[in-house]
Amino acid sequence: MSASVHLSRAGKRLAFLSLLAIVLWLPYLPFVPYSVVGNVNVAAEYALVAVSLVVLVGWVGQISLGHAALVGVGAYITGLAMGGLHVGFPVSLLWGAAGGMVVAVVLGAVALRVRGLYLAVATLIFGWVGQEFLFRQAWFTRHSSVTAAPVGKWDTIFYWNWPDRKVFYYAAWATVALAVYLMANLRDSKTGRAFFAVRGSEAAAASVGIDVVRTKLAAFAVSGLLAGAAGTLILVGQQAVTPEAFSVDKSLFFLAVAVVGGLSSLGGAVAASLLFAFINEAFFRVRALEGWLTVVPAVLLAAALLLYRGGLARLPDDVAPWLRSARRRLDPVLEPVVVGFNRVADGLAAWLRAHANRLRGRLPTGERSAAVVVKRAGPVTTLLSRLTGGLVRAPRPVVRTEPPLDLVPPGVAEEQGPGASITALPVGRLAADTGSVTGVLPFDKMPRQPVVMAADRDERRVVLGVESLTAGFGGLVANDALSLTVCDGEVVGLIGPNGSGKTTLLNAVTGFVPVTAGRIELFGQDVTDLPPHHRAQLGLGRTFQRVRLFGQLSLFDNLLVATHQHNPTGILSHLAVTPGSLAAEAEARRQVQRVVRLLDLRDVAHTPVRDLPLAVQRIVELGRALVTGAKLVLLDEPASGLDATETARLVELIRYVRSLGVAVLVVEHDVKMVSDVSDYLYVLERGRLLAEGPAFLVAMDEAVIAAYLGRTAGAGA
Repeated sequence: MSASVHLSRAGKRLAFLSLLAIVLWLPYLPFVPYSVVGNVNVAAEYALVAVSLVVLVGWVGQISLGHAALVGVGAYITGLAMGGLHVGFPVSLLWGAAGGMVVAVVLGAVALRVRGLYLAVATLIFGWVGQEFLFRQAWFTRHSSVTAAPVGKWDTIFYWNWPDRKVFYYAAWATVALAVYLMANLRDSKTGRAFFAVRGSEAAAASVGIDVVRTKLAAFAVSGLLAGAAGTLILVGQQAVTPEAFSVDKSLFFLAVAVVGGLSSLGGAVAASLLFAFINEAFFRVRALEGWLTVVPAVLLAAALLLYRGGLARLPDDVAPWLRSARRRLDPVLEPVVVGFNRVADGLAAWLRAHANRLRGRLPTGERSAAVVVKRAGPVTTLLSRLTGGLVRAPRPVVRTEPPLDLVPPGVAEEQGPGASITALPVGRLAADTGSVTGVLPFDKMPRQPVVMAADRDERRVVLGVESLTAGFGGLVANDALSLTVCDGEVVGLIGPNGSGKTTLLNAVTGFVPVTAGRIELFGQDVTDLPPHHRAQLGLGRTFQRVRLFGQLSLFDNLLVATHQHNPTGILSHLAVTPGSLAAEAEARRQVQRVVRLLDLRDVAHTPVRDLPLAVQRIVELGRALVTGAKLVLLDEPASGLDATETARLVELIRYVRSLGVAVLVVEHDVKMVSDVSDYLYVLERGRLLAEGPAFLVAMDEAVIAAYLGRTAGAGA
C-alpha cells in the first residue's frame, strides 16, 4: 500500500477556485436543467429562513412555531413597496427585512412574558393569526403579485433581468452568503456569546451582567430581519404568493429544515436547504413518488431527532474516519490523478508568480517592493497574496509581549487609592503543568498580599448591607426580617440547617427573588428594586448551588461571556467586525487567558464545560465571577459534591480571592469548611437570624449546636 497522497498548496487553491467557478457558473452550465436552477433558488429561500431559525431557536433557545408568518410579512411588505411605491429589487430587500424585524420585535416584546411551551404556543398563535387574518386583508395583500423590473442597460454586462431564474440565482445566493457571513461574525462576538449564555442559563447570564430580555429581543430582531428578507426573495423569485405559502404547516417545515441541518449550525442550515431542494427535484423527475413529498420532511425530522441528533452539521466529523480509511485503500488508484493535478496546479501557480515578478520589474527601482496592503488579514487575502506572488498582502502581524499576570478585578486598585494594600500582583507562573484535569491546583502556594482590615468591624466599609429583609415565594416566607453585612476584604460565612433560607437570601440579594420588605444596599447604593444584571454591573458576582455553566460553550468561552459588561461594542460593530470590536475582543481574550493561567486550566481551556468533572466546573464558575471584575462574590454551597481534598483546595482558592481585595459571602452546609475560611459568621434557622459573630465564638454557641445537633453544648452524645 502506497503512502497517502495529498494535494499540494497550489492544488488545493486550484480545487477551491474550480469549485468556486462551478458555483458561480452553475445556471449556465450546459448539463444543468432549468428546473434545477429553480429548485436551487428555492433552496436559497429555505436557507435564509433556516438561518433565521438557527439564530432564534438554536442559539437563544426561543422556540418559534409561527416563523412562516414573519416570512409572509416580509413578502407582503415587499409587494407594497414594489407595487405601491415602485421600489425596485434588490432595494426592496431592505423593506422586507425591516418589516420582518419590526414585527418580530413586537412579537418578542409580547411573547417573552412567557417561556418554554407557552412561548411556542404564543408564536403558534401569531402564525395562525397571520395566515387566517392578516394575510387575507386586501389593504395588506393587494400587491401579492409583482414582477421585478430589470436593472441596467440591455446588451451590457450590468444588465440584470431579475425574472430570469438564472439571473435571480445570483441575487438569492449572494443574499444567503451575506447573511451567513454576518451571522458567523455575530456568533463569534460578545453578542453571540450572550445568545448562547441565555440559552444555557438565564440566571447565570444575568449574574454576569447580561440583560436577558434585551438579548432575547435582539435575537428576535435579527431573526425577523432574515425571515423578512427571505419573504422578499420568495415574492420576487415566484412573482406571486398566497396566504397558504405562509401557513402554520410551512412554519413547521422551515423548523424541520433547521433541525435536519443541525439547529445551531449555519452551514448545516444551508446544507439542509440544498437537501430539500434536491428532494423537490427528485420528486419532480420521478412521477411514482408523487404525493409523498409532504411526508419526507416529517421523516427527516424524526430521523434527526431520534437517530441522528446534530443533523447534517455532525456529518463531517462522523464521516471523516471512514473517508480517511477509504482514501488509504484508494491511494494506488488516485495517486496518478492527484500527482497530475498537482503538476498542473504548481505550473499555473509558477506562471502567475513569474507574471507578477515581470510586473514588478516594470516598476521604478525604488518601488519594486510595492504591494497592495489590505486592511486586515483573512482567507481571501491569503489566497490573493499567493496567487499574485505577494502583490496583494495583509499587514504584518504585530507581536505583543504578554504583560505580567496580575489578576486584580478591574477598578479595585484604582478605587482603593495609592495606599491600598492590594495592588497589581505579578504572580508569574502559578502552577506547574499537571497533565490532568483534576490535578493539584496549588492555590495555597500562590503569593498573596496581606489583607489589612480595621480591628473594629464597625469601622470597615460595608459592601453589602441587608436590612430587615423579608422574602419568599408561593406564600412561603423564607427570610423573615433578616439583617446582615459584608465588609470590604472579608470572607463572611452563612450557615444553617436545610430549609433555613440561605439560598433564598442569596437569590434576593442578586435579584432573582422579589423582596416583600426591607432594603438591600450594594457599595452604598440601594439596589432593592434593581434587576439582576444591573446588580452584576455594580460589581456583584455569584456562583450557584447547582452549577450553572453554558453547556454549548467551551471553558474559555464561558469565561469570555463574563467580559460582557466591560465590552462597550454593540451588535452592529459585531456584524461588521469593526476595528473597535476586534480591539475589545482581543482585550477580553487577554483577560480571560490570565484567569485560565491563574486557575491552571490551560489543558482544558477549549473543552466543552459539560465534559469537565464537577470540581473543575465549580472552579470555572468561580473564575467566571472573577472575570466580571466583581468586588463582592456570593458562593452558594461551593463545596457541594466535592471530596475532602477538593474542598481543601477550594478553601485555599477562596483565601486567594480574598487576598485580591474581593469580599466573599459563603453559603455552605460544611460547618468546618466555612468556619475555617470565614472572618465572620451568620447562622440562620427557619428564616430568622439565630446567631452571628466571629467563627470560633459562633461554633461554641449553644443555640447553634442545638440547631445542628438537636442537643445543648453540655449534653452527652
